[in-house]
Amino acid sequence: MTGHMDPLQLILLLAATGLSAPVNVTVVQGVAGWPLKVFCPYDASKYWAKRKAWCRQLGEEGPCQRVVSTHRSWLLSFLKRRNGSTVITDDTLGGTLTITLRNLQAQDAGLYQCQSLQGSKADVLSQVLVEVLADPLDHQDSGDFWVPEEPERFEEAQVEHSISRYGDRSS
Repeated sequence: MTGHMDPLQLILLLAATGLSAPVNVTVVQGVAGWPLKVFCPYDASKYWAKRKAWCRQLGEEGPCQRVVSTHRSWLLSFLKRRNGSTVITDDTLGGTLTITLRNLQAQDAGLYQCQSLQGSKADVLSQVLVEVLADPLDHQDSGDFWVPEEPERFEEAQVEHSISRYGDRSS
């Protein structure tokens, strides 16, 4: 599986990013080719009027590259904003930032951040490790997934059943 990190790599990556405060990492898994929704809850009383962003952590010590951010006016933060197939919307009352990756791809796997922006400063609301699982129906041997074994067993069960009933009647 491409882009998959084992826990040790992740710990090393987090150590290397030198975050001032330890931030919990949420792991979300999605299936390639399907949409993936990521929810970043935050303290609404503190961040409700702040602009939010979704960014991708580049390398171990690299910057967090902005993918998409909410509307400049927090009054309009509930409106969906899009960059390519990534959509962001902010529920300021509920304190939840929602990011939708509309067509998840293997290369989307990696470490991301939900941020609250204030001037040039960004507070990390949460860190999200996106893992992408291969779509089992994408493979050429997908026929194997649809081998119908159940009906055969079902017929056998029916046959056994009718024989035993027939036997009961004759006795």
